[in-house]
Amino acid sequence: MIQINISTLKNRLSAVLKKVKKGEEVLILDREHPIAKITALSAKEGPMSEQNFLATLEQKGIIQPNKKKLPSVEWLKANSLKLKKKVSLVDQVLKEREESKW
Repeated sequence: MIQINISTLKNRLSAVLKKVKKGEEVLILDREHPIAKITALSAKEGPMSEQNFLATLEQKGIIQPNKKKLPSVEWLKANSLKLKKKVSLVDQVLKEREESKW
């Protein structure tokens, strides 16, 4: 296993990554204290699809799936604000809030 300081790693990153691709492990040191290890990914650990990534986050409990049904385009068109000329959008939104029972 190669041990390398951060400053040296910054200067030789390409060369270090070539060694990692060949199977070498690299231990990163910060003032002689180990802080990280770089290892090559196996084919199984390669890039994930977006669906697999989200599924992994769900399994770990980091995110939860959205169970709410999103409104249809037709509903959004039918319920969109129709502004008259010379009407402030802020005033219209405040009026809408007062009238609705959200």
